[in-house]
Amino acid sequence: MLFCFWKSPKTFTLVTINIKEFGGYDIDEFKEFLIAQNANEFKITLPKEGVLFYSAHNELAREFAIAAYIGQRLSEISSEFKYYSAPLADLGEFTFEIETKKLNELAGILHFLSAGYGNSEFSEPLDLSSEVASFIKENKDLDKVVCTDLLETYFEYYKEDEDETE
Repeated sequence: MLFCFWKSPKTFTLVTINIKEFGGYDIDEFKEFLIAQNANEFKITLPKEGVLFYSAHNELAREFAIAAYIGQRLSEISSEFKYYSAPLADLGEFTFEIETKKLNELAGILHFLSAGYGNSEFSEPLDLSSEVASFIKENKDLDKVVCTDLLETYFEYYKEDEDETE
């Protein structure tokens, strides 16, 4: 008698989270949303609104710094991590694909990130800009940075004297 076992291929649901669509969510709502998805693979998108030759270099640089910071945070809780970016000269988005079972930590990161995109549900204001500035200051040598090219783009385009003229 011959026995044959068939294992179905891994079925997964890659849950897409466009951070701009989650304004107003508190941390518990993020947790509930993530748990309800019954998934551990997520695609998180951030807008890339700056365009080379049309946007101020510092605005463009800041978008890349925020994306590098968020990528770093997401990679720290992920067993699998990939990221993509629209070219400098195009509108688009930064995309992070992660696999994680750390839904509470993911909810915290998403909640914090949403503060940078107008989430007003915080009892105390959170400053994404100061967190990103600390990240930049601590990682000037790029040794421990996961999204190296994103932070390199920041360093290439950010000019301190441009802030005074903007």
